[in-house]
Amino acid sequence: MKKVNKKWGYGLLFIVAVLILFLIVLPQFLSNRDQDDELTVTGIPVQSMEVETGVLRETVRYTGSIEPDRSVTLSAQLAAVVKQITHREGDTVELGKTLVALNDERLTASYRSLEQNKARLEENSAYLNREIATFESEHQLVKRLEAAQNHKEYLLNELEKIETLYEYGAVSETEYEKLAHEVKTAESQYQELQAIASSTLEQMIHEQAMNHYQVEEIRTKMDDVQLQLNDTKLEAPFSGQVRKVFYEEGDLAAMGQPVVIIDDISKLLLRVTVSETDLVRINEDTAVSVKLTGTNEEIDAKISSILPDVHPVSRVGEVKISLFPDSENRIFIGAGAQASIHLSETHEKDVIIPSSAIRYMADYQAVYVIRDKQVEERRISAGMSVDGFTQIVEGLEPGEVIATKNLNKLYDGAHVTIFRGVHES
Repeated sequence: MKKVNKKWGYGLLFIVAVLILFLIVLPQFLSNRDQDDELTVTGIPVQSMEVETGVLRETVRYTGSIEPDRSVTLSAQLAAVVKQITHREGDTVELGKTLVALNDERLTASYRSLEQNKARLEENSAYLNREIATFESEHQLVKRLEAAQNHKEYLLNELEKIETLYEYGAVSETEYEKLAHEVKTAESQYQELQAIASSTLEQMIHEQAMNHYQVEEIRTKMDDVQLQLNDTKLEAPFSGQVRKVFYEEGDLAAMGQPVVIIDDISKLLLRVTVSETDLVRINEDTAVSVKLTGTNEEIDAKISSILPDVHPVSRVGEVKISLFPDSENRIFIGAGAQASIHLSETHEKDVIIPSSAIRYMADYQAVYVIRDKQVEERRISAGMSVDGFTQIVEGLEPGEVIATKNLNKLYDGAHVTIFRGVHES
């Protein structure tokens, strides 16, 4: 008996639950039906917009550091005391101007001493050149040699004259032998003078050659000292801005150590690391804009080079962007900047609509074009989508009015009422 009562209890509860559910759902159903009937009569409320053209850009943003297009570190080529610093950090300097001068007193004294020695040797060399050139005509030894030759020839002639007389006994043997001895003495003196003259000429030629060698040696030393003197003046290799001076006046600059850094700021570079997925879509014609960190000012920029390697672990590559600041931009080397790289861009005549105005069906995409308070479901071909907007390749024309809200309630031929947006003309 208890089991029968229990079954009746469950049945009663089920009937009560069904009645409660019926009483709740029926009013709601009737209300929705009334609303649908009302929408059918007055139209489905929608928000609308007029289709326009515009430019849509797909942009990626990367941050990097600014550096100069060219930068040179000038080092000391010799150990010397810093004599003068003509330009400090931040100063602009023209090509060839001295930035830092090192002490050159010792080198200058050495150079002057070499100059004096060279002048003395060149003067002596000029004298020797004249002596050698005029030796045959003006040197005293040559004149003495000519006199000795004339005397020798005179005695030979005299000896020939008395030789016949001596044979016939007209001249004594003593006189003949005396004259013959004088001839031999004259010949000996002539040969001795000839040897001295030849030796003197050779000595002058040798001395001239040594002089020439010494002059060339001094010139080489002077060139070396001049190079060292040049190294005491650190000059700007291009027009630019001084970034760093490592010494003060009076400090000892160490050989081979940096003294001053100069940057070419006529063109600056921004280096950014880019993911390889974006890198393959970038080339030197890709549009780019740059903003300095902390400012909203855009700087004219152009991609100058794309490094040909990608890091095997991080999978990023490097892009160099050339910056062309105007005179009003104050840019610090090493400062951060953000590069907006525009990977792709639509044409200015392309149709652009909010992505929310597109209804995505199972196998196609559609928009609802409003005409005479009625919508036409029109299939479209969509292109690029960026930041909530989509390019329409086919299916829409500028000036048409489309629905942008309540798309899930629309269907082809549905009546609508525009509660916000552009009313059809």
